Amino acid sequence: MLGYLRSYSRQNNLNLLKLSQMTEIIYNGILYASYSELHAAHSAPGVSYACFFGRMKGGWQMTDALTQPPNRSMRRTYKVGDRVFKDLAALADAAGITYEAAVKRRDRGATDEEIFHGRHKPAKLKKADADFATMKKKLSPHVVTIAGCDYDSLSHAYDKLSPTATFNAVRARIRYGQTFEQAFELVERIDMRSAAGLGTTIEINKENFSIVAAAKRFRVPVATIRRRLKRNATPRQAVGIDPIILGDLQHIEVRKESPRTKQQYVVDGKSYKTVKALSEAYSLSPALVYNRMRDNKWDANRAVKEPVSKPVKIDGVTYRSGMSAWEEVGRTNYTTFLARQRDGHSLEISLGLAPLPALERYEVNAVTYPSLAALACAHDLTAGQLVSRLKTMSLEEALVYKPSNGRYSDTIFERDQALAATIGSLYFIKVSSTQGTLHKIGMTKRPLEVRFQGETIEIIAQFSGTLRDIHKVEQAIKRQFVENLYRSDEDFEGKTETFQLLENEEALMLDAIVAHVKNWHLSGSDYSRD
Repeated sequence: MLGYLRSYSRQNNLNLLKLSQMTEIIYNGILYASYSELHAAHSAPGVSYACFFGRMKGGWQMTDALTQPPNRSMRRTYKVGDRVFKDLAALADAAGITYEAAVKRRDRGATDEEIFHGRHKPAKLKKADADFATMKKKLSPHVVTIAGCDYDSLSHAYDKLSPTATFNAVRARIRYGQTFEQAFELVERIDMRSAAGLGTTIEINKENFSIVAAAKRFRVPVATIRRRLKRNATPRQAVGIDPIILGDLQHIEVRKESPRTKQQYVVDGKSYKTVKALSEAYSLSPALVYNRMRDNKWDANRAVKEPVSKPVKIDGVTYRSGMSAWEEVGRTNYTTFLARQRDGHSLEISLGLAPLPALERYEVNAVTYPSLAALACAHDLTAGQLVSRLKTMSLEEALVYKPSNGRYSDTIFERDQALAATIGSLYFIKVSSTQGTLHKIGMTKRPLEVRFQGETIEIIAQFSGTLRDIHKVEQAIKRQFVENLYRSDEDFEGKTETFQLLENEEALMLDAIVAHVKNWHLSGSDYSRD
């Protein structure tokens, strides 16, 4: 077959060459002896003769074949040391790893060196090492040293030393400046406030008083006595027995704060005294204007005139921004949406509402394919499968992805009739993930509390019946709502049966499930709706 295609292509070239020799080549009213002469006279820069001749074979207009610029071929190279690899496949071959492993390393953010050599993990410590304690202390940021002993953490030290204070009290002591030994009550700490109050005595009429006792005896506030003594007053003057003459008390200097310079915000020739007044004049939030000026270092003019969002219009509906449109009608995941935006695609393509533009060539593993269909066929895929995967994956991921059909299938049920007759549950729930709330349909033999232990879910509906019937309904719903399937970036079990649904779509899916469930009664299966 391949030989036939080559002979057919060779014969086609000969026929075209004979045609060029037999047919007059006229361009812009000028007769040319051959296509090469025409190309040399009128071809645009970058259009080679092979490109021009191929276009003419493909049925292009002569003007377009001569003047249209060729498609750009973007190709990335990989450099490891002094070696340069033309593609990822060459790097993988040289490193002795599979191409799939190289793709995964690259998608995880590895550098060219890390793709080639792999990431080096730190050596594990062994307790037999002489410097184990020292190395462990260097590696762990929580190790504390108290009275010459090392503890893994503050809580570990608290459990070992068992002070009378609570753990929060110990942490507060350390936060307010006490040493570890003082906080854990290994060293007695003198309360300087009590010492100052009890140890300071004054002599009045040959009788010693503490400041507190003198305040009670002579009915003068404690703060007044302390302040007068601090200003070099005599004890008798401090308690009010002797009068205080002007000049007896020492002056205490009070630090004067420099006045704040009044800020003026001038926009469009008008001055505003505060950010609040400025924001109200332009109907903006004061917090928004303030954060723009403080965090972004914008001037007042830009802070109030920069639009909050850039409205976009999709199918006649206006959204506040591209992100708002993605949240409402986007069919791609967040990572793919951002990647297509960075690549310069239109908003419709980034949202998954329009297909990716067809390229004339696809290069994978140093092999060039003329179309997406040819690329899919070479990897035992259909064009539809490849296009669907490209909504949430890169080209390399889409080609090597191996889907899982789950634990159950019609073949398994045919082999194991007892399993097919086992009673299970069909559930329709909402699952909370890092990318928002997703809808999920599935089947299980366990209670949902056990099946989704550790996950945040909301049960919409739950039915019971045989596993065979449940599996039929699950697959029918997946086929019916295939456009709403959403493959999350977050890795969790059963993520291939998750959907992104609006409220009306959720109601439609629930009605479809109930319609299928009603047929169970005809086959003798019991069903219930919780």
